[in-house]
Amino acid sequence: MIGILTNTQHALVSKVHGELMKRDIPASFIDAEDVTMSFRGGKRAVPNLETVSVVWLDRVVEKGNYLHTQLRILRLLELQGFRFFNKPGPYEMAYDKAATTTMLVSAGLPVVDTLITPDLEAAVSFLKEHAVCISKPPLGFLGHGSRVLLASDLDASTRHFRSVLNEEGGLYIQRYIVPESDYRDLKLYMVGDKVADACFWLPTTGEKLWIGDHTDKAEAVAAPETCAAMGREAMRISGLDFAGVDFLYDAKHGWFISEINPEVEASFPSTVAAVTDALAKQLHDGLGARP
Repeated sequence: MIGILTNTQHALVSKVHGELMKRDIPASFIDAEDVTMSFRGGKRAVPNLETVSVVWLDRVVEKGNYLHTQLRILRLLELQGFRFFNKPGPYEMAYDKAATTTMLVSAGLPVVDTLITPDLEAAVSFLKEHAVCISKPPLGFLGHGSRVLLASDLDASTRHFRSVLNEEGGLYIQRYIVPESDYRDLKLYMVGDKVADACFWLPTTGEKLWIGDHTDKAEAVAAPETCAAMGREAMRISGLDFAGVDFLYDAKHGWFISEINPEVEASFPSTVAAVTDALAKQLHDGLGARP
């Protein structure tokens, strides 16, 4: 039995569940908010997880500090023999943008100019240097809470920095890459070391192109091999089994890795189909758990 641990039955996990059932692989959803661990008489009980052979870690409870508590508990359970697809340790690392960026740079992978600091003056100086920056919450996925800041509106930007510092204690800021190319923004849907699908965003029109979308226009688009190679390396060093690896393009410097997101949103039919097939195969072959 495969357990899909999530906090919402979004399109992708629902399709994967259906595909697994078609392949006669029993699978069930586990609501992250229903996962309870109890200790009685010196014995541990985790009813939701003890009935499955492998847990696909898709979503966890994302409220306050309990997110980290839950992931650390799951990590300890992994050490005690529980099997995970997207292991808790790499998942928690990816949730921390500062840690992820540090990991990528340490591996020699290119990232956008980034500042991680609790110092307001350093943040203002970084913004003045780059003119346009994007401020992101230190923790989280999918761009939630991100804000573009302008050096030309320094008062508003400084107020934002102060607000984040008061709430978070630290800032995570990156140079904002102003659209200069049709293929500025790229997401690779990685399953293991394979690119299951890719999506380009065209900033001039707001249009998106998927590799899996079999139209004349999309067939002419291919994920750059340099990005595919970086995506494979990012997956290797992160330890993740499934993630969206986000890239940005700068005409002067080329491609950068922006983020690694194990919380993957995919709603476009061809992407869901491509990723679903790859995930179902990975979960079937060895139940998706690395030795």
